[in-house]
Amino acid sequence: MIGGLSYDDMLKLVNELNRASNSIKSLIEDKDSNVNNIKKFCEEVDVYVRFLTSSVELYRDSDEALKLMIEKNK
Repeated sequence: MIGGLSYDDMLKLVNELNRASNSIKSLIEDKDSNVNNIKKFCEEVDVYVRFLTSSVELYRDSDEALKLMIEKNK
């Protein structure tokens, strides 16, 4: 768990954030240069999505390793 969220719940939120960013990018794809700030924002969201996804995987793997260590030391 991360805070009060399960790993699956956290990944669902990350996926929703990713879908929202992709939707925004598709809407502004062929627009003029006035949307550069929005594009930059979406790029930052994409970086954050990758960070969150890798963090969830790291925490999940750490929890599994910890469970194995606890079981072996009983």
